[in-house]
Amino acid sequence: MKTRLALRLGLSLYAALWIGIVPASAQNHFPLEMLNIKPVGSAPNGMPSSSRIYRAYPGLQYNIKAAVIGGNYPYSYVLSNAPSGMTVNASTGEINWPNPQGNASPTLTVTDQSGARVSGTWPITVSANGFRFIDANNGNDGGAGTLASPWRTVGRAKAAGSPGDIWVFRGGVYALQTTFGQLINPGTSRYQAYFNPSQNSTIWIAYPGETPVLDYGYGGNAGSGQYFPTISMEGGTTYVEGFETRNTQHFFFITGGIGQGPQFRKLTMHTQGYGWQESGSNASFLMFEHASPQSYGSVITDSVIYDGGLGVKHYDLLKPLISDNQFYDLINGIEEKAGPTQFTIRGNRFTNIGRSGALEWAIGGNMNSQNGYLVTGEVCFNLVRMANLSDEAYNFNWSSNSGTIAAYRNTFIGRVTAILVDSGDGPFTINNNVIVNNDNVPNRVWFDQVTDASRITISNNLVGDPSANIVDANGNLTGAYAQYVGTRGYQIGAGGGTTLPNAPRNLRVTP
Repeated sequence: MKTRLALRLGLSLYAALWIGIVPASAQNHFPLEMLNIKPVGSAPNGMPSSSRIYRAYPGLQYNIKAAVIGGNYPYSYVLSNAPSGMTVNASTGEINWPNPQGNASPTLTVTDQSGARVSGTWPITVSANGFRFIDANNGNDGGAGTLASPWRTVGRAKAAGSPGDIWVFRGGVYALQTTFGQLINPGTSRYQAYFNPSQNSTIWIAYPGETPVLDYGYGGNAGSGQYFPTISMEGGTTYVEGFETRNTQHFFFITGGIGQGPQFRKLTMHTQGYGWQESGSNASFLMFEHASPQSYGSVITDSVIYDGGLGVKHYDLLKPLISDNQFYDLINGIEEKAGPTQFTIRGNRFTNIGRSGALEWAIGGNMNSQNGYLVTGEVCFNLVRMANLSDEAYNFNWSSNSGTIAAYRNTFIGRVTAILVDSGDGPFTINNNVIVNNDNVPNRVWFDQVTDASRITISNNLVGDPSANIVDANGNLTGAYAQYVGTRGYQIGAGGGTTLPNAPRNLRVTP
């Protein structure tokens, strides 16, 4: 495997490598596809009937979001054959049913900007069966685990519940080392509370309007030899929504995952223990380890991740979607490791990334192919504001052997780097972005050990240093460049300056 050297060397080593770059206008290269809304058991993921999207509790809000990749973004969403009271946000794909009372079988149709369409029809069973309730404040482990008589601890739910249950958490603090106490077993690098869908629940949702807090109680440094706690889950039906998590190195550690990939939604994750860079433990807020065969359609959306080392790290995933999240006050944002195929990183906000003085990036990592899985993907409609302009807003092909990766319609305030690109890599495209940094190189894209520049095509980017005043303090195009809104950078809506639908607000979340 190639190694990365001389990342921050002078310009003379790279200037000659720009010969042969030609314009490219390509945008996405993936077909329009809906990952999670489809009939039970349908290919390619074979979603079981126990999955969250197929189940609702009588009178308790049912709320899901369509996960869509490919096509010509943004999309529009329309429901048909929907039960009374069910609606869809036409811009975001969020489906809301405030008061489920009877079974339903709605259809969702997604249309992209070119007119391409996909539809999915899915059954929803409305029943109290299989729903278990946990209440850290008012529950009783001697209870029945029902809405009227909830359990108090996750330990009790794990012992008394059944595979395929949906656990509904009321507001309150759930301490991993106390309320989870009996679940913790020392490992080689972590204490893990382990959940397997064939044995217990991996579907955890917050009670509507309430925020359960998972407090892991860790503030040490894994590099010092201490163990740190984590929740380890097998893939499959894993679905986690609506929690605040704090105080550990790994928050959720995903293993296996054959079939449908895990979905994480509406999380607020913060305060990661120290020692991320030094521990060698792959610590991150969300960690997806090697899995063969790949799991399909993992989703991370509508979440806020801050105050720590690395936001998301993943290995062998097929068609993962990371969208509409906010990352800030981190060393690194998203790391694409070995074997992710057809990944989509879209519509995220990165602020104040890169705080340690070591290697930092918002989107990147050693994207090397592994286990026969070729790394391919697209990075689009993201806003990235690095702590320092010499830190990497985006890098690609770090360990070589990547396939086609496209970066388009992003706003990168920081360095953009091509690494170790040779004749066997790519092709890579960088087009219709806004790129602002102090690197005096062609197109403001830095080359690090690139030996075949013909594998990289760059076109139609709006580039300059900060003195050009291309973007304002919020990362939006200034008045002098307003004509490029909707064609360059992350903003959507020509002339209007509007941002993505459902974009997370750039507000600090109070720990």
